[in-house]
Amino acid sequence: MKYKFLIYTLVFLFAVLFIACRDAQKKRSRSTNNSRTDTEEAYTQKIPTEDRKPSSFASDPDEQKIKYDLAGKIIMEPTRKAYRSKFQVRSAKNVLNVDILSKEKDGNQTLYRVRLKLNDDINTYLADINITYIWDNREWTIQYLESKYLDIVPTGKFDNCIIVKKEPYLFSEYLFFYNNCDVALLVEGRIFTWSSDGMRREWRDYAIDVAANGKAQFHYESDADYKIERIERP
Repeated sequence: MKYKFLIYTLVFLFAVLFIACRDAQKKRSRSTNNSRTDTEEAYTQKIPTEDRKPSSFASDPDEQKIKYDLAGKIIMEPTRKAYRSKFQVRSAKNVLNVDILSKEKDGNQTLYRVRLKLNDDINTYLADINITYIWDNREWTIQYLESKYLDIVPTGKFDNCIIVKKEPYLFSEYLFFYNNCDVALLVEGRIFTWSSDGMRREWRDYAIDVAANGKAQFHYESDADYKIERIERP
C-alpha cells in the first residue's frame, strides 16, 4: 500500500514538472519571435522613405486614373485664336474617353501623350494633351499638363438655321445673320479683309453669336468675301 502511494506521488510530481517545462519553453519561443519582429520593424524604419517603394510604384496610371485626375483641370486651345479657347473638366463625367498614345518614364516622372474625348452637355470636344505625372512617395499625381489641341466635333445639325441678308446700315449695306432656330448658335468662318495694321488684305477668322430666333450684324460690308465653315451651339 505504501509503495502504491509513493508511485502515485512520483507520477504526479513528474506530470507537474513536465507541464512547467513545456510552458517555460513556449514563453521563450514567444519572446524570441517578438524580439525578431521588433528588430525587423526597427530595420524597416531605418530605410530612407524614398527607397521604400511599395508595389504600386510599378503600377503606372491607367486610363481610368487619368480620367478622374483630370477633374478640375483646364485644357486650352494652344493657338489662342479659336473662339472655343478652353474646356474646364468639372468632373470625371466630362471625360468620355481617354486614349494613351504613348508614355515616357524617367525616374519618378512619367510623360503621357493622351487623346481625350470630352463633353460639356452641349458639345463634344477632342483634345490632345501631354500629362507629366510625378511619384510623391505615396501615389502618382499630375505635376502639370500641356495642351496641344482642342476643338469641338462638328455635328452639321444647324447648318440650315442661319440665313444671311444684306441690310442698309448707316451709309452702306452690311451683312446680317438671322437665326431661324430656337437655340443660340455660333457662326464660325473666315473673311478676306484688312489686316489689323491696315496695310494689306488677308484671310481672318471670325466667330459671331446669334441669339435664338434672333439676328446679329456681321460687321463687314456686303461685298466682303467670306466663308461660313460651321454653325454649332456655343
